[in-house]
Amino acid sequence: MHKTNSLLIHAPKIMIFETAADLELWPKILPHYRYIHFVERGPDRNVVVMAARRSGIPISWTSEQIIDRDRL
Repeated sequence: MHKTNSLLIHAPKIMIFETAADLELWPKILPHYRYIHFVERGPDRNVVVMAARRSGIPISWTSEQIIDRDRL
């Protein structure tokens, strides 16, 4: 089985990139996210503990985010 989700966004590429790079927005725009706590914060790299609900089950994980604005 193969599943695909797609979404067409009519916005400038840099606006989409900056919105996605702003982890603090994620719980506001993704309702299944419960929280994001920053362990390390920088202009180009973040380490965060994230939590969400998947099928009603609370999960959490640690994630490293690299923000590469040169490559968007």
